[in-house]
Amino acid sequence: MNVSKNKPFDYFEFETADVGGIKLHVKNLPWLTEAVGIGVMIRAGGRHDETGKEGLAHFFEHLPFNGCEGWPTNEHIKEQEKTMFLGTLNANTNFERTLYHGKVRRRDLVKALLFLKNFIFKPILDEDEIRREKGVISQEIWNEFNNEKNIEFSKRISRAMYSNPPFSAVSNILGYVDTISAFEKVDFQEFHSKYYVRQNTEVVMVGAITMEDSISLVRDHFLGSVPDTASKSVQFMEEWPNPNESVIRLSARDYFGLSESATPKHSRIALEWITAAVSPNLCHLNQDFLSGVIYDKIRNDFGCTYSPSVQYHQHGDHDHMKICLTVEPSMCDRTVGALQVIRQNIECGDCEYLPKFNREKGTIISSLTVADHKIQDILRISVNDLSIFGSIQSVAKDISQLERITYEQISAYYTERLTPEKCLLTVIDP
Repeated sequence: MNVSKNKPFDYFEFETADVGGIKLHVKNLPWLTEAVGIGVMIRAGGRHDETGKEGLAHFFEHLPFNGCEGWPTNEHIKEQEKTMFLGTLNANTNFERTLYHGKVRRRDLVKALLFLKNFIFKPILDEDEIRREKGVISQEIWNEFNNEKNIEFSKRISRAMYSNPPFSAVSNILGYVDTISAFEKVDFQEFHSKYYVRQNTEVVMVGAITMEDSISLVRDHFLGSVPDTASKSVQFMEEWPNPNESVIRLSARDYFGLSESATPKHSRIALEWITAAVSPNLCHLNQDFLSGVIYDKIRNDFGCTYSPSVQYHQHGDHDHMKICLTVEPSMCDRTVGALQVIRQNIECGDCEYLPKFNREKGTIISSLTVADHKIQDILRISVNDLSIFGSIQSVAKDISQLERITYEQISAYYTERLTPEKCLLTVIDP
């Protein structure tokens, strides 16, 4: 293995090529001799669901597992999942894309690509299996939402934040029971023909594989069955309007009709923003920095140890940031006030927070230099980069960008993006 002693190995410094209209991304891990991870990304996700057909992209993701050309039943697919993919064949869908992935032995690469080609591009779409899958996905939806009231509340939040249709609906990629139950075979056929085409297909290979071998494999054993037709275009936004509502506050007992014994004993607070997309490294740094600032504030000033959650969901054209806290009801209003003061102080460049900013920045950079990733981690992170940013960002580039981010830039981010006008405050009291 020839790895420089002076330069840490960069897990995300990929080689890229175009193979007949399909983008191919390859990362050779020189210490591996047998294992290869394969990911096939289709740029078709929740964003691509039409109004009234929410959940279609995610539902389609399930269907290849019920049979494809050459492997016509679920039992045939399971056999390949166990013997060829060593129990790793899987798929997932988000707002931007659907990913089919697994890990195989190098000697099985030809068979694996031939299988994936049919699995993804020649699914059988058996109507009995579609009916059966409706029950599976309906339960997935109820596991997420639990009851109709939670679905109603989720829709209200989405309408408030994503005031522009269709995003208010498709922000939930699972769809809803009523949309799922109405799907027919023709809906999946049309969706597949619109979006499962070469220009939307990218292949990622990681492990005991070179770019030269990958090009030959994809060209000879995968490319032929991928339709070379134009994809239907979808809507992207350059700017996002302010929320339709600024505050949503309700009682869990009243809204959900709970008895006294079933009523929660805490208040749930959420502040969220949707803004035009910014650098992923700025988001990452702000996420860790803000979590620390909030935790220190409520621990030192309130004597509490509530654990704040700062979440980012990044998409091709926007970022969704959300702060969540669960607190004692008597501390709810005080906590909301403290969060608003923290936001204002960061916007003003309060030097009180500068040491924490520098510490979090250093921690993130250090963690990047010592990260040790497995094949499946590399696939997941690289596909996430591709689907949102259009390219895979190397660790070296991440570090370079992070080193250049200043506290002043964070303050400007709050001034320009994380403004009070763009914030939706949600409180659910007992």
